[in-house]
Amino acid sequence: LAARIFVTEDPAATAAYPDRQPTHLTVTFADGRRESEVSERILGESDNPLPAETLMEKFVALASAAWGEPTARAAWAALAKIERLDDLRAMTETWGAAARAA
Repeated sequence: LAARIFVTEDPAATAAYPDRQPTHLTVTFADGRRESEVSERILGESDNPLPAETLMEKFVALASAAWGEPTARAAWAALAKIERLDDLRAMTETWGAAARAA
């Protein structure tokens, strides 16, 4: 698949960085159809953040590979209130145990 991907620089887009990250994507299908999309800001930037639910699901999906889904969800919940925790070690020890068990 990588051999079929072509990236070209648009000097105007490069000049707009970092205030904007204008991006134009076109996909050409085997039957010749083309679909295009344009974006001015990358989702996840400070002024265009991921929705909280999307961020949580991304975290859970990535962390579940090492910890399993229940521990990943518990980790997300703990991290959401990290500023109120007295003992970070207790929180992170469960992650290590889950990774060793997985």
